Amino acid sequence: MSLKTTAAILALLLLPAGAALAQDAQGPSLKDACKAEFADVCKDSADKGGMKCLTDNKDKLSADCATAVTAAQERRKAFRAACQPDIDKLCTDKKGAEMRACLKDNAAGLSKPCADAVAAMPAQQ
Repeated sequence: MSLKTTAAILALLLLPAGAALAQDAQGPSLKDACKAEFADVCKDSADKGGMKCLTDNKDKLSADCATAVTAAQERRKAFRAACQPDIDKLCTDKKGAEMRACLKDNAAGLSKPCADAVAAMPAQQ
């Protein structure tokens, strides 16, 4: 992976994660931007993060929520690009929070791009 690609991935990862409660520099967090959608469209899945519900119902989302969902998807994609080889090697059977915990537990054995991505990860992603 080139230095330019790594820098681009890290830039995306330094933005708060979709489920993070912090305010994104480019707008509200997913939780804030999609508050109405979590209360209405995705009320049954909001306690689980609700990302799948939001993506499945993208046509029913407000503009702010749709933008936040897209940004979260892009951050997730960049994270996966940096860490997929490490996930395949160390955390094959893990998903979501378990996969992130597995990567953190195996920090010493991670590739440089993945180690950087994990270090930049907010508490929740």
